[in-house]
Amino acid sequence: MSTDDDAKYNCCQREAKGSRVLLEQVSVKRGEVPFIMRLDTGVKIRAFFASQVKKLVVKHECKDIRLRLFEIQPETVKFKSRLKIGQEKKRMKMTGFQFGLISNSCTTGHKLQGYTVQELFVNEWAYHSNWSYVVLSRVTTMLGLYF
Repeated sequence: MSTDDDAKYNCCQREAKGSRVLLEQVSVKRGEVPFIMRLDTGVKIRAFFASQVKKLVVKHECKDIRLRLFEIQPETVKFKSRLKIGQEKKRMKMTGFQFGLISNSCTTGHKLQGYTVQELFVNEWAYHSNWSYVVLSRVTTMLGLYF
């Protein structure tokens, strides 16, 4: 990416509250190596710790938003934790790294209004006014609907 692209990304930081974004690029710090992680399903994936990642480039899903691409840098967070080591309990000051993102792997039915999805898993049914129509009309085919 050019310096002009970086300037475009930086101007949009922290402006995606409430919108949906898609991950475009993960930029890892030079020399960092992924580790292999096994998911609960048994699938193995290459993964990095947040401290190994230089930045994430994400894109607003909505095409009407100008400057759709922006980057998110990891933030250093200091916190206190209580640990139990053997029989001993200790309070420790710790430092961690995190990204200012909230996953939208689950959402309310009304938050889905205006979106089209390939697959939808409904784990709880609500009998509110118009709710069932909103939820059922979001998925493109009945094969993609799971209860």
